Amino acid sequence: MNGQRNERLKAIFVAVLGLPPDTNTSAMRRFAIETWDSLAHVGIVVGIENEFGVSFNAKDIERITSFDAARLLVEERAPETMIGPN
Repeated sequence: MNGQRNERLKAIFVAVLGLPPDTNTSAMRRFAIETWDSLAHVGIVVGIENEFGVSFNAKDIERITSFDAARLLVEERAPETMIGPN
């Protein structure tokens, strides 16, 4: 994932979870962040779907357990060549 797309994904997590912009993305794990509850999880999913123009099924949604897992899922569902900057 290129830097711009990574930053777009990070912005979703930061906004939904109410984290400082300089939060280390490698530390973003579902059960390690107090604000990452079920409602926040839905917000992350919807944010990713809207930002990257993808749709997730139930198994995809379950896979989003960390920032890195979300990044990999976006890479699978929205290859670089399919998405331009928003």
